[in-house]
Amino acid sequence: MIAVDNVSLSYGGHQHHQALANISMDVKSGESMALIGPSGCGKSSLLFLIAGLVFPQRGKILVADENVAGPRQDVALIIQNYGLFPWKTVWDNVILGLKLRKLDHAKQKQKVSQLLNVLGLADYQDKYPNQLSGGQQQRVAVARALALEPMLLLMDEPFSALDALTRESLQEMVLDIWLENKMTLVFVTHSIEEAVFLGQKIAIFTPGPGRITTIVENSGMGAKEFRATKQFYQQCSKVRKLLEDGQHESA
Repeated sequence: MIAVDNVSLSYGGHQHHQALANISMDVKSGESMALIGPSGCGKSSLLFLIAGLVFPQRGKILVADENVAGPRQDVALIIQNYGLFPWKTVWDNVILGLKLRKLDHAKQKQKVSQLLNVLGLADYQDKYPNQLSGGQQQRVAVARALALEPMLLLMDEPFSALDALTRESLQEMVLDIWLENKMTLVFVTHSIEEAVFLGQKIAIFTPGPGRITTIVENSGMGAKEFRATKQFYQQCSKVRKLLEDGQHESA
């Protein structure tokens, strides 16, 4: 699904800042991959590269065997502040992408109604984002992304501003969606526990300019009860140690 080959990215002109250095990784169709590392290591930049919003100075990125030349209709991105339009209701935020694609009006209504019901938002469809909690806003962002039936879902620290219980609830919601739809999922996180709960694979980044030191296989991912297992805590300890080692190597 995704092939990142020796990619480097810098921002700025003469006084440029290198965000990523020689990044390579592959994500198979239907896999879930977490990107984790210290702040400023280029995790979000890699996500934006995959989404076709920025372009590398070196290397190449393929999505579904095609060179990424810009945003794709079958790729959905959820950003940190959810990207909701404050002047639109929940219904209008969720249906927007379908309107832009000029989907049949009856199918638009059916799809949005179904998603709002599944995500517990049916009673809030006429509310505006500022009338919702953070968790509800996140559900709206997820509904808008899923309405487009993407083959690839990208999420940039989607739960970072939420309290612990709401975060865990939404993590379980994303897990359910992933298990049901088997879409490919790539997400950025600073949370070791979130990476281990939602990532089949976990890419460990060094401090910036970001490099991937290790990709951890996480076979326990996919079970809701995974959090309560010994394997989960072992994996969290392993990821924490790899992150610490990466910071020491860059110092």
